[in-house]
Amino acid sequence: MTDRRAAITVAAGLSALALAMGIGRFGYTALLPAMQAEGLSDADAGIVAAANLFGYVFGSWAAGRTPPAWWRPGLLACVALSVLSTAAMATGGLGPWLLWRALAGPASAAVFVLGVGLMLERLAALGRADWGGFAFSGVGFGIAASGAVAFVLTDAAAAWLALGALALSFALPAALLARPGAAHAAAPPAALAAASPALRRLTAAYVLEGFGYSVAATFLVAVVARGGSLDLAAWAWVVAGLAAAPAFFVWRRVARRAGLWRALGLAYAIQAAAIALPALSAAPVAALAAAIGFGGTFLAITALTVAEARHLGGVPAIGRVTVLYGIGQALGPMLAGWLAEARGGFDAALVASGACVAAGAVILLSPKLRRSDSCPS
Repeated sequence: MTDRRAAITVAAGLSALALAMGIGRFGYTALLPAMQAEGLSDADAGIVAAANLFGYVFGSWAAGRTPPAWWRPGLLACVALSVLSTAAMATGGLGPWLLWRALAGPASAAVFVLGVGLMLERLAALGRADWGGFAFSGVGFGIAASGAVAFVLTDAAAAWLALGALALSFALPAALLARPGAAHAAAPPAALAAASPALRRLTAAYVLEGFGYSVAATFLVAVVARGGSLDLAAWAWVVAGLAAAPAFFVWRRVARRAGLWRALGLAYAIQAAAIALPALSAAPVAALAAAIGFGGTFLAITALTVAEARHLGGVPAIGRVTVLYGIGQALGPMLAGWLAEARGGFDAALVASGACVAAGAVILLSPKLRRSDSCPS
């Protein structure tokens, strides 16, 4: 009975992450070529993405300060807003797109923060806290599903409505996390201590990652569509999602064998090459390799960084690196969109973004950091 309840909880958490991240965050990437076919410029595409990501930063900050008594009603409200803001993108036009993506940002963040919190709380009460990692596969499954929708439907309004229906299908099991269950008293927030040198370097690398990764996370499908075909672009995003699904477990194993800092540095290096690759080659194999390299690293980088931030500075350190990372990822697409508009393409933006992530790898692989090396549990 305990394992059955734990499995249901993990499935609900997986659905919440598929909704919040796979669709709420990354559905825009999959459908961007269809939106640009209706007249959305590169610069405006970056601004719409930035509105969503700044909203995500605010939502993360607000959710982290929500009293435990409000977690369940807050989760339900934001699950509903995630579905609504996805389906409402079918209205079309820059103004409505800005509005609904701006609202989707905090909704996605709150579903992520509150949903994962409630899932881990319930799993801990069931003695199955180590099962929580399986739920993170939901991000990859949601990405793959959004790519499949983009492959089948090339009309933006129809595709957004289909994503809205898909979001609703994930929302129903995700809402199970809001059921009354075993609760634990919330620990008072710890004081934000001065950052250690290792934490400062980890944060610097993570900000560079946020800036660089977000450009690919926003424009990868659009870039591939321009260099190849819409079908190839949609399938590249499906491949990215499928690569993301098992990535946490793969990189956790690498971290246990090589050390967390080396694992993170390697993941950054692979991702840097994947981001720059579409600027160097328009071949289908390059698009698929970029999708695998990107999808297979971005989620693991976040998970490993959060684990190390907690090791170095506790929960306050997690909040600090997450907010700064969020600012970096909000600025990335906006600046890349402007650069693409000025240069007539995304090649320069992709190379610059890959260089940012590569700089993060250099910071992480500095010998001075190896004294602080640790590995996730």
